[in-house]
Amino acid sequence: MKILCLIFFFGIFFWPMDSYSQDHFALQNFSAFVKDKTVVLKWTMKPGNTCFGIGVYRSEDKQTFDEIGIIGGVCGSPDQAVNFTFVDSFPIKNRPNYYRLVLGLLGESQILKITYYDWENTQSITIPNPADIYTSRIIFKNDDEKEAVLFIYDALGRYIYKSGFEKTNDFSLTDFFRNDRYRGIYYFEIKNKELKTISNGSFVY
Repeated sequence: MKILCLIFFFGIFFWPMDSYSQDHFALQNFSAFVKDKTVVLKWTMKPGNTCFGIGVYRSEDKQTFDEIGIIGGVCGSPDQAVNFTFVDSFPIKNRPNYYRLVLGLLGESQILKITYYDWENTQSITIPNPADIYTSRIIFKNDDEKEAVLFIYDALGRYIYKSGFEKTNDFSLTDFFRNDRYRGIYYFEIKNKELKTISNGSFVY
């Protein structure tokens, strides 16, 4: 499905950035950030650079890109900078989103990477889920990054793992998987320093 959402105007301005790139001779300030449930892309075409149409592409593996939007017509200006905004209204949830621009005959931009976390009705997310032994982690809401500890239980509710206390909002599962684990479902609790539960959930291995 193609999504077309653009706003462009002349002049120079600044914006908050979660991901940033600066590699294409015709571009400056190519950036991406999460806003509400969308990913916003912003970029500036430098003076003296024009192209006929800009394609916006997205990938979830950095290999295969799909076009999710297009800005038609002549883009850019021979004598002044032109700023663009594109909104991806349906980013991939809880996984990296990779974005790239195709600037007509001017070629392709650098690739931007940004992850959109869907916190709706939950306080924690396991990525990826089903889990793997090398990259999985549990991300949870802990804005002040107060000390927290992770407890993991097997499918029968038996306590089998406890992390150390950390000031974090992101627990890696690498240490948990250092021991052989059975395939199946696991439950977890994240507790604060007073051992009060601040989040819980489950993941599959």
